[in-house]
Amino acid sequence: NERNAEYSAGRTQFGRGVTEKMKAVLFDAQTSGGLLVTVPAKSANVFIRDLRNAGVKDAQIVGVIRRKSKGAINVLCDQPK
Repeated sequence: NERNAEYSAGRTQFGRGVTEKMKAVLFDAQTSGGLLVTVPAKSANVFIRDLRNAGVKDAQIVGVIRRKSKGAINVLCDQPK
C-alpha cells in the first residue's frame, strides 16, 4: 500500500470526505487490476446488471471520467445524505 501511495502521491488529490480507509482500498496491492473497470458511459448500466446477474452482487458505478487529463487523479467522495 505504501509504495502504491508513494508512486501516485504527486498526481493524486483527495477531496473532502475521502477517509483513510477509502485510501487504503484504493492503494491496496491485492486488488490492483480487479477493483476498477472502465466502460463507456452509455454501457455502464447494462454492464452493472450483467455483473450482478453473474453473481457480483456489490458491482456499482463509483466514478466518472469527465475529460482527458495529463495524469492527474482527483478522488472525490459523494456520500449519500
